[in-house]
Amino acid sequence: KKILEPASGKGSFAKEIVKRLFQSSILYNFSFKDALIENVRFVELNTAAFLELTISIDKIIKELTKEKNDLSSKICLQADFVTLIFDRTFDCIVGNPPYIRHELISEKNKTFYKANFKTFKYRADLYVVFYEKSLRLLGKNGILSFICSNRWLNNQYGEGLRELIAKEYNLIKLLNIEKTSPF
Repeated sequence: KKILEPASGKGSFAKEIVKRLFQSSILYNFSFKDALIENVRFVELNTAAFLELTISIDKIIKELTKEKNDLSSKICLQADFVTLIFDRTFDCIVGNPPYIRHELISEKNKTFYKANFKTFKYRADLYVVFYEKSLRLLGKNGILSFICSNRWLNNQYGEGLRELIAKEYNLIKLLNIEKTSPF
């Protein structure tokens, strides 16, 4: 399965993905390194977070394989996910997209988002763009799983995203945890 985390931050999800892939490679007898390089991508824009992500990934891989490596350079991309062009689709996209309120998005970026993402309307938050781009990157029967604000479910700016999901995708489960703290 091909997996993507579009805003990896310091690697909370990424580290767990790597560990689970390693466990699966032992259980099902396949090359962990080959599977990692071929199937996993982590994207992070912030330089400090990206550095911490790559160090953490290489450290975990070294602990698991007992070999020095720089595999993070093959699976971690320091880039703006929104403008990044992929040459593949993904079976699973997971993460916690960035929340950047409309008024904090630069006018240049707003113009780009409006021109390239039909869900970026009204006073949309950046995570709406992450949803649309991620949905478009899913392969057939792919699954998107995000932890994010639920405001798009009721606010005017979520109308385009709700419509996109209703018309083109199947919502399997929506878990509303606004009354609890997942962290």
